[in-house]
This record gives sequence, C-alpha cells and structure tokens, in this order.
Amino acid sequence: IINKYANKSGVTKGLYAPSEAGKIFRYWFNENGSNGTNHIRYSISALSNIYDRPFIWKNLNLSFQIKFINQIFKKPFFIFLNRDLRFVCQSIYLNTINSEGININGLNKSHVVDGNDTLENIISKVFSIDKAIRNDLQMYSNNYIEINYTDLCNDPDETLNSISSSYNKLQPTQKNILPTKINKITETKDVKLAVDKWNHLETLLADRYENIN
Repeated sequence: IINKYANKSGVTKGLYAPSEAGKIFRYWFNENGSNGTNHIRYSISALSNIYDRPFIWKNLNLSFQIKFINQIFKKPFFIFLNRDLRFVCQSIYLNTINSEGININGLNKSHVVDGNDTLENIISKVFSIDKAIRNDLQMYSNNYIEINYTDLCNDPDETLNSISSSYNKLQPTQKNILPTKINKITETKDVKLAVDKWNHLETLLADRYENIN
C-alpha cells in the first residue's frame, strides 16, 4: 500500500528508519528521580550531537509527559498533529472489532469492548485523552505548532516545510487548540462505518463538545 505514495518520508530503512521506540520511552519515563532525568537528557543530547540534527520523537504515549519533558529539556518543540476525532474513533473501533490490539496510555481492547456500547466507550476514552493533551500543551508549553492530519496526508512536503520553518524561527504558530464543536464532513470517502454507526458516533461526540461549553 505504501508504494502508492510518491513521497518517501516514512519508508526509510536501516539505522535511520523511523521507530516509535515504545519500550525505550516507557522505560525512561517510568524512572524516578534525578538519575532518570539525567539519563534521558544525556541520551537525547548525545544522539542529537552525533547526527548533528534535532531529535524527533513520535510516540503517542509521550503526549502524556508534556510537563515532564519541559522540565528535562530547555524549550522542547512540540508538533501537535490534529486529526478529526471521528476518524480516530472509527479507526480504533475497526481495529478493535477485527481483534487487533491497542495500547494508548493504558487504553486497551478490554476497556472499549466492555459494556453494551463500544463506540461510546471509545469516544469517552479518546475525547478525554485528546482534551488532556490539549490542556497540557496550553498549560506547560508555549512552544508548539498545530498541524492538520489531512494537510499532512494531502501535501506532506509543504507541511514538513511549515514545521521546519516554525522550528528554525523558534516562533511556532499557535492556535486555540480547544475545539468546541465538530464540523461537517465534506469528504465522505474515508467514512468506513455503516451509516447508523457513523451517525451514532457523531451524536455521541457532539454531546461531548456541547458539555465543554
């Protein structure tokens, strides 16, 4: 499937291949005290110096360590990839019913299939996770840029150039990253759920946004 994309970002092989390195980060951020903090700082600084380039982390579980990361590093730069939560929930739902595992900050399959309404369980978890990340960015960091997932998919080169420009200027473009409603979908080709389930998902998510106000 990946061969259909002209852009080669994300298909690098060998030592430079992208990796979420989940086991390493879970080990590092489960450590306590200054020794653990120094270990993380020295390791990342060494890698950055060896390759003479910024060290980029891509791991969703690190999104729950924003405060700690700001304590470890001087002005870390955060890239917030914003995807329509309807499609996030749809993806988790389809993976769950196909018996694939998920592990997001303790969210696993057993949490979303318990009870009578799997979609409601997924929306509840995803919405609370998304809100927590957004709140932590606003509370603990003033050095982040928000990128739209659709823009990244449709024009990865332009999006990556925008990220690079913001990073080099150290003046990232910030937005109000606390949405208050869901917008109408203009492109329906990515909707994979049955109509009744998709409508149910939208209703549940709209209720969540309404309760924010």
